Amino acid sequence: MKPIVATWESSRKCNFRCLHCYNNSSEVGYELSKSKALEMIDKIYEFEIETMINSGGEPLLRRDISDITSYSRERFNKLILQTNGSLIPIIDNKVLKQYDEVVLTVFGRNDIDAYFKQCNNPNIEGALEILTNHGIPFSLSTVLTTLNKNEFEYLYQMAKAIGAKSLMVQKLLPFGRAKLNKFLTLNPREEDELINKIANLDREFIVIGHNQRCGGGDVFVEIDCYGNVSPCAFLESKENIFEKSLFEIVNYSKLFNDFLSEKNRDKECVILKREKNKKS
Repeated sequence: MKPIVATWESSRKCNFRCLHCYNNSSEVGYELSKSKALEMIDKIYEFEIETMINSGGEPLLRRDISDITSYSRERFNKLILQTNGSLIPIIDNKVLKQYDEVVLTVFGRNDIDAYFKQCNNPNIEGALEILTNHGIPFSLSTVLTTLNKNEFEYLYQMAKAIGAKSLMVQKLLPFGRAKLNKFLTLNPREEDELINKIANLDREFIVIGHNQRCGGGDVFVEIDCYGNVSPCAFLESKENIFEKSLFEIVNYSKLFNDFLSEKNRDKECVILKREKNKKS
């Protein structure tokens, strides 16, 4: 088995405290030293990963983001940045231009976005203007919650108008701060109705996560800020890339084998199914 996409949580530090954040990112979140980060990139590269997604936390908070980006650019066919966008106006454009795509998180109009991210100004407009002016491809990403359930037509129209490649919509899962902020969770019927409504806006442009076949484990792998590898970001792992090769973890670990067996048998999101089983 050989996944081709790796998402690496290069920093758990974040300048926002989003109400739903599954990994509890904060200003004091952990990140590897520069030398260990470069070693991590090499270990991912050795597995012949084609696409590397630099995620967080907020990856642009890394002081060595320029070096991390350049080092990654030399090794992977495709490089993607996942960011809240707030730091894009102060980041060297030479760094941004090395990414094939930037994925920005946004939850609605400015007041809703700011409340969701627990900040005064998420500065999405500034980020979008810079990406557009420099011809850097970008997509928007959001999460289904009670707070922004009426924002999706606005988000869709905005994404189309500004030239985004796609609008990615994720279901809210009860992990991290989302587990504490239960008021964010839609009831199942409301969630299903909203997903159908969103999908009918534009089935080619809008990508709905957890509603399409999962690529976890066989197409992509997740690597957290400590180097722990899993087939899904919502799955806890003690399989560390500094202790075992990525090849060994993906092909021989019980974590991956159990996840893939369950996924291929049941043909549904493993994490959602496990959460449902906990409640029953």
